Amino acid sequence: MVFFWRRLSPEDIDVILARHLPLSNLLERDSDDFELSSADSIMDVVLTKTKEDDFEGVIEIELNDQLYVNTQNLPPNIVASLKRSATFANPEFFKLQQMRFSTWKTPRYIFCGSTNGNQIVLPRGNLDFCKDLGEELGGEVIIHDTRPKFRRKRIKFKGELRTDQKKAVKEMVKHDFGVLVAPPGVGKTVIGCYMIAKRKLSTLVLVHRKPLMDQWIDRIGDFLDIDPKEIGSFGGVRKKPKGKIDVAMLQTLSKLEDSSDFLSQYGQVIIDECHHIPAVSFEEVLKKIPAKYFLGLTATPIRKDGLQAILYMQCGPIRYEMEDYGAKNLQKRVLVRETNFRLDQGISEQLPIHEIWNQLVECSERTELIASDVEACINEGAFPLIISDRKEHLVKLVDAISKRLKTRAEPLLLVGDMGKKERQTIFEKIEAFTSDSKPFYVLSTGSLIGEGVDLPMLDRLILATPISFKGRLKQYVGRLHRPYDGKKSVRVYDYLDPEMGLTISMFKKRISAYRNMGYEVESSAGQKVDRLVFQQDLFSEFRA
Repeated sequence: MVFFWRRLSPEDIDVILARHLPLSNLLERDSDDFELSSADSIMDVVLTKTKEDDFEGVIEIELNDQLYVNTQNLPPNIVASLKRSATFANPEFFKLQQMRFSTWKTPRYIFCGSTNGNQIVLPRGNLDFCKDLGEELGGEVIIHDTRPKFRRKRIKFKGELRTDQKKAVKEMVKHDFGVLVAPPGVGKTVIGCYMIAKRKLSTLVLVHRKPLMDQWIDRIGDFLDIDPKEIGSFGGVRKKPKGKIDVAMLQTLSKLEDSSDFLSQYGQVIIDECHHIPAVSFEEVLKKIPAKYFLGLTATPIRKDGLQAILYMQCGPIRYEMEDYGAKNLQKRVLVRETNFRLDQGISEQLPIHEIWNQLVECSERTELIASDVEACINEGAFPLIISDRKEHLVKLVDAISKRLKTRAEPLLLVGDMGKKERQTIFEKIEAFTSDSKPFYVLSTGSLIGEGVDLPMLDRLILATPISFKGRLKQYVGRLHRPYDGKKSVRVYDYLDPEMGLTISMFKKRISAYRNMGYEVESSAGQKVDRLVFQQDLFSEFRA
């Protein structure tokens, strides 16, 4: 007899737990895994012992593209502490270990520096740690700043900052390195433009997607008193840097051979959606830039893979967190709808996740439920955004919704393989909307709508496919919070497929995220979702 075995994915584990454990045991697991946090705590013993000793010597650091620390005259415990500052427990290792998978190719710890003889190379974001360590030990820290110096540029800001934006800028200008956390809709790009004018240095804006590059070029032209010919771009086939203000794609820079000369001509670097920096190729780009200032912009610094420590090491720590400007006075609700979706008879939930989603998007009853909700949104004069991770699912939804609405509303489909002109045409239609215009609804894949898209009139979100990562959910929901004349309430339509352990587990994670964003979760009485929401609220109170 021949047996075929396959490895279980994390989603498979969730399915098995859901099938065999009572619902009370399926409450959301703490993301701060005990073994992971314990591994970090073990490393901190080095720091604790080091700080118990006195040190009257000198820690010499050369500050350039990274921190170059001379260790020749430093005691071993201080050297170990410096290394510890750039080391963190690898979430992937403990994830594999929990599932009983082999970890022999996966390091327990990740070290983001390097050693070279009598020198340790540390990320720039560790500078504060080095200063604090020297001060606590009673020693002296000497910093040799060898970063290139540049003449100030004539750049003026043409806009006007809001009070909340001024508070953020006031804090960020105090630091050479740092991350600004700002929810969608608060104007991160405007703040970035102001920082360019404030520091008046040659600036490199780094993005990871072409639509973001185009958006930055447009915003720089809108908010800075600068000749458009002085705005350069470096991404894909467009390689026309100007040296004053350039917007570049990280993917293009990562493939650039001998990039040191190019990356050395900027006094300031602004990284939009900087939570993508932990990608190895992106991190390597930042390690080569000797700029004086680094400003990271993001709405969601926490990563699903747990590697956000790399973000802070390269861009600096979080210096300021802005409040959700657009959501302050909004009534925020989540309407949970239970579906009848279940896997075909005889099909196991142990199917690969993509095959489960294949069946989910093919479920006609589920599609009709979503279509009826979109119709209700249009009937009440709302502006819905429908998000699915699959283009073919969006096409099916357009067909189902159009059969209901006929010509009463226009579908606007945004997908990743659209050209710039096609996408721009859709945005122009939206911007030209007036009270006399034909209603519309927007359908988009998550990757396209998640970052850098500004559609302020949106007030309804339809989550057509399940998600679990809170960072993604926060970005999607944040699209509803942008200020717009007459907007008083926003609503999310969430679809629970209650016959599957996997989708129940994912839903529980969304409940927690909704609560954190100030949303009231509603459902029809007597449904399974009522029990799930109650249990999650009870669990949250217990943890508090």
